Order: sequence, then C-alpha cells, then structure tokens
Amino acid sequence: MILVGEGPRQRDAHIAVEAALTGHMVFTTLHTNSAAGSFTRLGEMGIEPFLVSASTVGVMAQACPPPLPECKEEQKLDEPTAVLNMTPGETVWKGKGCDGLRHEGRQRTRRFYEVMRMSPKLRKMVAAAR
Repeated sequence: MILVGEGPRQRDAHIAVEAALTGHMVFTTLHTNSAAGSFTRLGEMGIEPFLVSASTVGVMAQACPPPLPECKEEQKLDEPTAVLNMTPGETVWKGKGCDGLRHEGRQRTRRFYEVMRMSPKLRKMVAAAR
C-alpha cells in the first residue's frame, strides 16, 4: 500500500499512477468539489485519461455541511486578523450553540460522502475524455 500526501505534484501523480498500474494499492487526496472532479483534476495534472481509467478503482469525496442558519450569530471583529485579511469592525459569524448542534455551535461528526466505483461504463467514459 502506498499513501501519497495531500495535493500531489504532477511528478508524484505520475509515480502514483505507475505504482497503481503495477498492482500497488495507492491512496491519495486531491482538491476537488466532487468525486467526479478527481478525473478532471488528474487530467489537469497531465495524467493521460487512459492511464486514469486503467489505474483507478474508485474515488471518494468528503464534504462538511454548512452551519445551521438558526445556530449562528453575528459578531464584530475586535482585533485585526492577518490570516483572513480582516480589520476590526468587520462582521464574522460564530456558532452560538443550539439544540440542533448540541449547544456546541458546530457540527462535529456530520460529513457527507460521495463514492464512485469504477464500472466498465465509467472506465470507458474516463478513457475517452479529452
């Protein structure tokens, strides 16, 4: 089994595909908005569609649900926040804690997953992509 770190570089992606083609189980993460977006992302990284088709068993996407609208409160920023490029007085939203979120102000364990297993039809579609 081979694990490739988050957001592989083009060179790492090629090595991962070659390893998968020789029988190794390869796991990696990509920055996409959906499971299907993984195929496009690999193509953008220069991986030929026929190689993606031949080396992929399946892809999975994970998303965190947005906060519940009734469980947030407006707050004025009192200090500059360089990381977010925000200045004092700007509005931010903070989880206030409600019954729906167990009074924690955030959804801890809820995640949405999308799984795509490679089927013969999907394999043909990916291989034919340009």
